[in-house]
Amino acid sequence: MCNRITLEMELKELQARHKTLDENIKRGYTNYLGDQHLGKMKQEKLQLKRRIVELETKLQDPTLDILR
Repeated sequence: MCNRITLEMELKELQARHKTLDENIKRGYTNYLGDQHLGKMKQEKLQLKRRIVELETKLQDPTLDILR
């Protein structure tokens, strides 16, 4: 069972990783980083974004902390 605090902590961690990846990708373009490496970073960023959206959706559930 996941509680709200656990999900919020995971969300913050993922958002920080997403931001770092975004900055690294921007730097990669500026420094002419290889397409393959940039592609891997973009894929990881997309996966993080999907998980972030999933967690944000779960956190909107008002019954999240109610025992089932």
